[in-house]
Amino acid sequence: MSETILDEGFVRTAKDLWNKHGNLILTIVLIVVVAFTALRYWNNYQDKLKMESSVSYQNLIMESQGANPNKEALFAKGNAIMTEYPDTVYAKFSALLLASIYVSENNLDSAKNSLKWVVKNSDNTVLKSVANERLARVLVAEKSYQAA
Repeated sequence: MSETILDEGFVRTAKDLWNKHGNLILTIVLIVVVAFTALRYWNNYQDKLKMESSVSYQNLIMESQGANPNKEALFAKGNAIMTEYPDTVYAKFSALLLASIYVSENNLDSAKNSLKWVVKNSDNTVLKSVANERLARVLVAEKSYQAA
C-alpha cells in the first residue's frame, strides 16, 4: 500500500513539474541539439576548405617545380587559391610562391602586391615576418631604400 501511495505521489509531482516547466525543458533540449548540429556542420565545412586548399596548393607546387612551368597558369592558380581560400595558410603560401615567381620575372610591382597581401591577411607572425623581409628585399631591388 505504501508503495502505491509513493508511486502516485511521484507521478503527480512529475506531472506537475512537466506542466510547469515542460516547454522550457523542450526548448533547452532543442537549442542544444541545434547548436551541436551547427557546430558539427561548421567544423566539417572548415575541414573541407582546408583539404581543398591543401590539394590546390600541392598542385601549384608540383606545377611550379616542373620543367618549363607555364607561368601564366601558375599565376592564375595561385590567385585562385588566394581568392577562394583567403583564410587558409595555403593562400598565404601561394602568395609567397607567386611573389618569388614575379621576382624571377622581374615584375616587382606584382611581387610587392603579393607580399603586402600576405602581411595584411595573415595572423601568423612568422609568415608576416617572412613577407616583410621579402618585401624589404624587393624594395631594395627597386632602390626604394627609405621604404625598405
